[in-house]
Amino acid sequence: MIVDTRYSDGRGGPNKVAERPWGRPAERRFDLQPDSERSEYVILSANGLVTHFGWDGAEDHSTKATFLHPDAMTIGLNPTQKDCVPKALSPSSKEIVQVYEKLHGFKDGSEFSRMGFAVAGPYHSWLQTIRAQHANSGLTAYDELNFTAGDVMTLGLAYVNVGTMDTQYIEHMERTIQAGLALAVCRDVPVPQ
Repeated sequence: MIVDTRYSDGRGGPNKVAERPWGRPAERRFDLQPDSERSEYVILSANGLVTHFGWDGAEDHSTKATFLHPDAMTIGLNPTQKDCVPKALSPSSKEIVQVYEKLHGFKDGSEFSRMGFAVAGPYHSWLQTIRAQHANSGLTAYDELNFTAGDVMTLGLAYVNVGTMDTQYIEHMERTIQAGLALAVCRDVPVPQ
């Protein structure tokens, strides 16, 4: 899950959090420091209430999520505001999104499964485009999208090897990219099955 926290003084930003098992069916728990034994955490209820707890389990404060997606949420200071604020994407980030969407246009086709990104094949130009984006975009795309051109390129290459690769990796990358898109452009993007 990606949690984008926004404060009135301009602080905040996106952070990856780790979901932990939680015995209550209508709630989800996320550790804010995923690699720590004693982490602060938040509980997300089914109605969008987010309650923050200290590492010792003491309740700190509650607020409403201003944007919810299965793999992303925005927490702002105004609980009555339900609108996500789209980011002004750079041309580089817009191109990464377009190349990602093109991947979904051909990844399941028989020609792609037969040819992949072969030099003589119709999808080699896709690979060249995303490689160029990976070389040129730097961290700007990550700041805006929470994923990079390299992530999209790796996902495309994973689709070529889908028969021999662990599909959990593909599912994880799809969820990460979809969550980043949901936060960046404020649309509820369906997570591929």
